[in-house]
Amino acid sequence: MNIKTYPDISIVIANFNGEKHLKEFLTQNIKALKAYSGRAEIIVCDDFSADNSLKFVEQTAAAEPLLKYCTSKNKGLPSARNTGAEKALYPYILYIDNDVLLEENYLNKLARHITADTFAIACCGYSYYNREQQIDGIKLLYWRRGMPRFTKNILNNKLPSAAPILSMGVQGAYFLCSKQKLQDMGGFDELLNPYMYEETDFSYRGLKRGWKITYAPEVKAWHKVGGTINSKVNPYTKLLSVRNRHIFVWKNIHSRALLVFYLFFLLTKIIFPKNLRAFKEAFKMRKDILEKRRIEKLAAVYTDKEIFKMSEKIEQGQY
Repeated sequence: MNIKTYPDISIVIANFNGEKHLKEFLTQNIKALKAYSGRAEIIVCDDFSADNSLKFVEQTAAAEPLLKYCTSKNKGLPSARNTGAEKALYPYILYIDNDVLLEENYLNKLARHITADTFAIACCGYSYYNREQQIDGIKLLYWRRGMPRFTKNILNNKLPSAAPILSMGVQGAYFLCSKQKLQDMGGFDELLNPYMYEETDFSYRGLKRGWKITYAPEVKAWHKVGGTINSKVNPYTKLLSVRNRHIFVWKNIHSRALLVFYLFFLLTKIIFPKNLRAFKEAFKMRKDILEKRRIEKLAAVYTDKEIFKMSEKIEQGQY
């Protein structure tokens, strides 16, 4: 049952050197805000950009009262998202990237999926370059090469007539969450600064607490993929990806069987310079990671085995 027809929503955009994307998309996304039948606001949290992002947002906000802005301390995406959440007035936060375009009726469609127990809603994503090409749907979780992976999708054209409502994760470029539940779990983990794996970590921690992620198949956004970090060719991003996977496993995985797979992967792959460097970077944070591991273990309602089994059932259509 919906808590009310149009719950109050804060849109939060974490921005770093995204002036060109803000100029391209911000004004258009404010239209989606104005088209919403409930109360809403949009907050740009600038992470100490070196370009003119903040100046552009300030100028735009002067003419758009629904647009607000704040700054964070150049630590990274998880920190900027946490800062944006602190400034948000409303109980539901829609996080979008600065290179995302929302359809005009986006918020009205999204509101239909919000219930009193909502943790997170995964939204439907399409390519900005090919508007009919869906790139994000229901996220699945599986284990490969010693690490958890969230890269499998069930797209809308593969959904049965009775569409599934559960997902095992969200796409970081566009997802809604409960501000209260985000705060209850301590926000996005800033050990993962500056970026990579933050929404995966967010999703998994919520699932283990017994909270559900639902999928909204008709809520459409277009993503200019590669517009920000260009992960396929950026060496630093690749390094962060491996480092943050180590942090994720050390902090969140308590299953002995899965940890054996992880250790086997580690022993066979750590000899490569990139992997060794990533491991060393993660190891520097071991004290903080172990403390968070203790917290996550105490908060868990489901085991790792139960979470992975849930993903298998979703993939098999047993919703």
